[in-house]
Amino acid sequence: MTNPERNTQNRPERRRNHGSRARIPGDFFRATAHLYLELRPDVARENLARRIANHLALQGVEYHVRTVRRQILGIVTTVPPEVEDTMRRFAREDLGFSSDQALLDALAARGHQFAPEERRSRYVAITRLALLTELWLYFNRGRSKRVLARRLSKDLAERGVRLSFDSIQGKLAGKGHLVRREVLDQMLSYLAPRGISTEAEALAFRSAQSDRIGGTLHGRELTGSVEFRKLCRLWQLKHKEGSSRRLAQLLKETLAEDGVNMSITHLQRAIGGKTPRIRRDLMSAMEALLETTLPEGRSLEQELEATAWNGTKNIDLAWVDCAPIATMAGEWLTENPDSSMRQLAILVAGTIRRMGYASSHNTIQPILGGWKKKTRGYVYRAVLKQFADRPSDKIPEEHIIGPVPGSEFAPAAPAPKKRSTQRVPSLNTFLRNARKDLASAKSPHVAKLLALRAERIYGLPAAEISAKLEGKRKKTGAGDKLYRSGAAGLDEAGWPEHLAADDPSPAGSDDGFGDEGRLPAANREEAHDVAEAPIAAFFDSEQD
Repeated sequence: MTNPERNTQNRPERRRNHGSRARIPGDFFRATAHLYLELRPDVARENLARRIANHLALQGVEYHVRTVRRQILGIVTTVPPEVEDTMRRFAREDLGFSSDQALLDALAARGHQFAPEERRSRYVAITRLALLTELWLYFNRGRSKRVLARRLSKDLAERGVRLSFDSIQGKLAGKGHLVRREVLDQMLSYLAPRGISTEAEALAFRSAQSDRIGGTLHGRELTGSVEFRKLCRLWQLKHKEGSSRRLAQLLKETLAEDGVNMSITHLQRAIGGKTPRIRRDLMSAMEALLETTLPEGRSLEQELEATAWNGTKNIDLAWVDCAPIATMAGEWLTENPDSSMRQLAILVAGTIRRMGYASSHNTIQPILGGWKKKTRGYVYRAVLKQFADRPSDKIPEEHIIGPVPGSEFAPAAPAPKKRSTQRVPSLNTFLRNARKDLASAKSPHVAKLLALRAERIYGLPAAEISAKLEGKRKKTGAGDKLYRSGAAGLDEAGWPEHLAADDPSPAGSDDGFGDEGRLPAANREEAHDVAEAPIAAFFDSEQD
């Protein structure tokens, strides 16, 4: 027994294509079909419907016979344009009408009058609107689809067509399949001053200017603002310009040359990193500004790689607290009682100009008097330079307010290595563990390895540790036999009494170190790793 679900899955999917999504009133189609059946009594309605469906199938449009029959009967009021064109063609070929006007006259004689606007569909395919939208954006580079949607909503409301702003904006973005014809007509009225009054003229213009229109649309695309902000910081460092308004003004002028209009406020927000995405036009304008200042033979990528994002120039452009500056100004006036605050402001302004920045003494004097809350770092450094006894003009980190420009692009400092917090065992504990290891050892070199390990851990000479182990062997009477017979001698004998006396570490202490056995802090981590390693790790096999 076959599985119907399995057969359904294996069956190829049939794609039903009912022609274009646009629909037009079916009155003309039905009147033409009735005229055809009246003048051709030998043709049945079913045969006519089947002939229309077969003709559409030859054109790649799959249309069911029952659907055509229901449209002829008027059960379905609208039809695709392809169905109406097929019916009109059959009427002209089979009934002998020389033109469409002759067909319209024959229908008018039977009482069927069709105005041109009555034969047009109320909704059209949204792809037709996309072409007109592209041309409008090309002619209005400084405006967005949002502005166009607001204008369409207002103008259509004046014509009695009520469409919400969100609906129009979605249609301009290509959402959906159909759109009201009034929207299409309104878009053509916007393009009429440019010499485009029909869709055919719009298509011809689009084909002739495809490269330029494509470049304009590419410039409207959005991209991440990280690279743009990096270029802005580079420009500010090269020109020693802390404020973003000057750069925003230059960008506005550069964009205006290409017909793109952006406000100073929007550009300042983009420069400050407050917009996650920007237009590609803005990125191209920023690159053009920087390329004019690059040395000959140097690329923009090379300049970015060679830029220090955490140097003195970056701190000069950062915001700093004005309170320490006012305190230093008071100290300077105390040391120079014959000078005034304005004279100090003139000296600081001159120092700022020699540093490559621009500022007026009228701007500096309120800062020195404590009337401002924050200022740029180069003002702080210029005040420090007025004191000859100051060892450095470095700004303290606690006086810097907010992030340093460009610091977000600096490579992250490597994390400090964490030291082990585990304690090193005492010498007594080590020797007790050595006894257990010797009990199961088969190599004659175990005692020597233990002595070398103790030397690395506790800093005691290996000979001293070996003497302790040798003393254990002599007391047990094992002699050299201890190496040959493993740890049997240690198992039979007790721990030597003099071993505890020679051990500099007091038994039962918390830290495990005596006066001679305490380790330097730098060696404790290495000592722990060596002390905890098993003895078996020194050997490759039992034969060794």
